[in-house]
Amino acid sequence: GINAESTSAPVAMASIPTPPPLPAGMPLPPPPMATAAPSPPQFPYQQQPQQQPAAVVYPKDYLWTCPLCELPNVSNFTLHTDKDVLQALVERIPFEYLNRNRRDSTIPEGLVRSILNASREALMSEPLVLQLKAPMNICGDIHGQLEDLLNMFAREPPLRGRVLKSFAKPPQRAKIGTSASAPALAPGAANNGKEEAADQQPATPSPSPFRSYLFLGDYVDRGLFSIEVMLLLLCLKLISPSEMHLLRGNHESMAISKRYGFFDECKRRYPSSPGMWKVFTDLFLCLPVAAIVGEAVFCCHGGISPELESVQQLICCPDPRPFETPSSGVFCDLLWSDPVTDPEVMSGWSSNERGVSYCWGPDVLDMFLERNGLDLLCRGHQVMEEGYGFFPAIEGTAGKEAGRKAVTVFSASDYGGEFGNCGAMMLVSEDLRCGFHVFRNPVDGIKNILRTGLTSLEIDAVLPLVCKLATTVSEGDSPAVEQ
Repeated sequence: GINAESTSAPVAMASIPTPPPLPAGMPLPPPPMATAAPSPPQFPYQQQPQQQPAAVVYPKDYLWTCPLCELPNVSNFTLHTDKDVLQALVERIPFEYLNRNRRDSTIPEGLVRSILNASREALMSEPLVLQLKAPMNICGDIHGQLEDLLNMFAREPPLRGRVLKSFAKPPQRAKIGTSASAPALAPGAANNGKEEAADQQPATPSPSPFRSYLFLGDYVDRGLFSIEVMLLLLCLKLISPSEMHLLRGNHESMAISKRYGFFDECKRRYPSSPGMWKVFTDLFLCLPVAAIVGEAVFCCHGGISPELESVQQLICCPDPRPFETPSSGVFCDLLWSDPVTDPEVMSGWSSNERGVSYCWGPDVLDMFLERNGLDLLCRGHQVMEEGYGFFPAIEGTAGKEAGRKAVTVFSASDYGGEFGNCGAMMLVSEDLRCGFHVFRNPVDGIKNILRTGLTSLEIDAVLPLVCKLATTVSEGDSPAVEQ
């Protein structure tokens, strides 16, 4: 009963060859190790991170007193650890660049690159069109004129007065009257008429002592200190992003800034770093192009476009940043267009004498504002003799009924040392009333403030800031005067 297959002869053990005996004195080989599974390849991101050196902590007393060229050359900027460096840079720029040797001090290259890289990330995290709340200070073109920027900061301290404390103090503002017949105030003029009007009608509450800032672009070119202007604004933006807002102008592009002076300034100030200008222009391509303040004021550098029917086109479109300024289209017009100046062509769209974009008339402007539920267009881009100007300008009338639907704000006084114009800054209160600070030749006044540390009342005496007749933005408001 045994299966035939199970009765086959077994394999003889003698048939397996045995290894030859080892020579005398040779050690035995180690026993074979078990074969392990192959380990996965180690990629760089799987390696254990190397321990970073501890951040160097610089005493504030040293940072706020050392020359700009001796500030830390930070290569990897982090706001958490290097915020004191930013604040020191903000405090040192006014002092270093308002003395005789201001051109000799150069901010360390590594610190500049770190600020630009961090600012580029902060700007890209914002939308293409900013939605901002009042109150707001709106500033026009600066073009590298650092003294004008400091003049505005001395009158309206940025970041609620937390920086530039050495010379910028909150001014004591009078209440805004509601009389529609209040005259424009000249420097040192009697204020009896305004006081009588304020007695007859109740005055509105005084505006908030501090406002956020909105800049309309054109920070560089033609002036001597475009680098300082840009770095000062970017440092304030990094310290408090919600209180400092920057829009793009037509000069924030590679083609324009290379032609009108900023490229030469970067090359002169950083001769061993030919790529410094490129780092700045890479940041320019990330700036927002427009903003809406208080759901009533549309802000951009140039103006409207025939291809822009609704602001929602900008809000809902895919974000194209970073992008170079195109030669035509909506983004080109937002940075380049102008109101018409030819009295024979006061309606519709016409060609622009700049050779780029269009000029728009009051009729198409009214259609754009009404279609989007807006009250005012605030722009820069053009030199204004008084620092600001309305469009269309109608003599003898005031208020919304006069057709003042657009205002141009230009903040570079005596632009390029040739025009002799005033500079201006527009102030928008919480109830959307608009007033202006107008200034001229601010250099001597700023130097006196830096040297003596004047009080807020003395600042008004040193700086010839003229508060003009304000216009209203919201429906049904009457003109107001801010002193």
